Amino acid sequence: MQTIIALPTPIKQAVAAILAEHGADAWMKRAQALHLRYTQQAQDKQQSHIADYGDAVAYLGLRASATYAQIYGALDAVGEIMPSWQPKSVLDLGSGPGSGLWALSTLFPTLTSATCIDQSAHFLTLGKRIAEEAQLPVAITWQRGDILQTVEKDDMQADFVLIANVLNELNEIQRNQLLAAAFKRCRGLLIIVEPGTPVGSSIVQVVAQRFSSTGMLIAPYLGNGFVQEAWLHFPQRFTRPDFARRLRQAMRDSPLMASDWEEAKYSYVAIGKIAPEVTPWARVIGPIQLLKGYLEVPVLTQERRLLVKVLKRHKQHYALAKKLRWGETVMERDDVMG
Repeated sequence: MQTIIALPTPIKQAVAAILAEHGADAWMKRAQALHLRYTQQAQDKQQSHIADYGDAVAYLGLRASATYAQIYGALDAVGEIMPSWQPKSVLDLGSGPGSGLWALSTLFPTLTSATCIDQSAHFLTLGKRIAEEAQLPVAITWQRGDILQTVEKDDMQADFVLIANVLNELNEIQRNQLLAAAFKRCRGLLIIVEPGTPVGSSIVQVVAQRFSSTGMLIAPYLGNGFVQEAWLHFPQRFTRPDFARRLRQAMRDSPLMASDWEEAKYSYVAIGKIAPEVTPWARVIGPIQLLKGYLEVPVLTQERRLLVKVLKRHKQHYALAKKLRWGETVMERDDVMG
């Protein structure tokens, strides 16, 4: 797993060029208003925050790099469980300007075709431009429409189906309809990504529990074992592009310069129609606690949640546990437990 990532340079340059065309004052003002709308969003209410092209441009500066990091983190974890899987096609439902596609093309170089569906023509216009300027090596179809209606009516199939930061904007009935239709379109993996908030985690866990009996839970769950957790989420650090750092500085009360990195939190579940290649013993589900004489490692196994105590005097186990990161897998029980 990558400790810190960054937007691919061609993507970053394409986004920066678009923002520059609109002027820093203009897009930053829009971005701050957009941030307020997102933070005030009501749960289970279908809401569209992108009213026009200016809002879509502001989204690029405000959220695109963090969304990329969230999706990248989830996909990276999937790659750890499916190291030799070579998907060639993806269906991205609610694609926005293509943040998921940027991550997919980075982590899965075998990808050759993509269908990106979004209700916002402004997002699709931006996504097409960014993909062309960045010269993404993928044949992309940008399709405008209601994602639920489109995926229910169309008979499209893809190796990989991605639904990222969408379910939190739908009510329960809409979520269930979309998930059922999306799973039908999936030949390999369906992956759901949501913000790593208590609400986002709750939505994802409902999805995981639902599919634990009809599909295979690939990640973060292990061996298709669903375990209820109060707040299951993961971090992915990323380097803020210059434009995002300037925006965060403008949004701060403090005169101190905003950090050049950020940590995006996300919740996710990958559901398979193909079996996992690797089944680790556990996954780390929180920060490692360094205490006097021992470490505490919170992990999720196939059967339950554990708080593993690794004593300092057990030097080999202690050294390995100390290097573990939140979200990482532990291959064997004996790696950390004597």
